[in-house]
Amino acid sequence: MESGNSVYRLESFCTVFQVEMFELQRAIRRVKKGKNRLVNVFSDSKSSLQMLTGPKTYNPLAHAARQDIRDIVAEGREVHLFWVRAHPGTAGNQRADELARNAALKRKAAADYYSFPLTYAKKAIRAASLDEWQQRYAEGGTGEINKCFFPGWKRRTGSFRESR
Repeated sequence: MESGNSVYRLESFCTVFQVEMFELQRAIRRVKKGKNRLVNVFSDSKSSLQMLTGPKTYNPLAHAARQDIRDIVAEGREVHLFWVRAHPGTAGNQRADELARNAALKRKAAADYYSFPLTYAKKAIRAASLDEWQQRYAEGGTGEINKCFFPGWKRRTGSFRESR
């Protein structure tokens, strides 16, 4: 039974895991603000649930959710986390998909979560480094014969991948 819903906007660079973890953390935060003695939270994100129930976490969203759960339990209340299969026939999943689709199409407000993952930072740094290398390579006076075969890093990496 759906007791309410909220719509949030996350930055486009957020990973699927961050989105799932954010949703779970916000659901637990909503439970914390409520007064129900027993609440069941259902999620189709097995990895997020495993992170919450595992021995350690360094993820800030998981850490916040764990703290909220501890606070709820300290009040003498119960929270039960359940994994459900992500399946088109599951009513809750269809409702969540509908809300997400509507939010993506209609909500244009500032992001509610904007922490970027380390993988995004690595990708951005690598792209900037390769662009700078390309510029130096193109403007450099040496290696003119190599430039006939490898005019730039994009073509070079593409031909390398094709040769495998």
